[in-house]
Amino acid sequence: MKKTLILTLCLLLALCACAAAEAGDAQADATAARALGDGYALTYDATALSYYRDGVMDGVDLVVPTQDVTSPAYLMISRLEDVQAELDSFTSEGYTDAGETALASGLSARTFTLTREEVNYRAYIVEGNGRAYTLMTVCASDSAQTEAQLTAVVNSFELDDTALAA
Repeated sequence: MKKTLILTLCLLLALCACAAAEAGDAQADATAARALGDGYALTYDATALSYYRDGVMDGVDLVVPTQDVTSPAYLMISRLEDVQAELDSFTSEGYTDAGETALASGLSARTFTLTREEVNYRAYIVEGNGRAYTLMTVCASDSAQTEAQLTAVVNSFELDDTALAA
């Protein structure tokens, strides 16, 4: 009788633990949002960040924190017409070529970095399917958590032909 009672209690505890784990996974999935830009898609944590299509101006999208953080802190995404001109621009502005970065989608991004006046700048140039994009994160040096969140958004960047502007 005692063994049956103990076994029943263990099973109930195990079921409660499984239910709690599934609820936690569902909650984590519920905060992930997918945004479609001009020929691309990305995923971000909707509790921490907001996405604005054409948030800067026509053709320049923006991801910003939803909470107060040390400024500046944002990710800008824009389509490139001339990749070489963009590469030359970063070089002339003093950015360091940090080489290639592999994104989760399998794409690679040419990465450039610069730190100036306690602000970290990281630019990614992504090419594929006959088009190119610049993704630029700008974060105050003491905003490591926000910078990590924006970098995770960059890592989720993928080309999406269904989202091309007409």
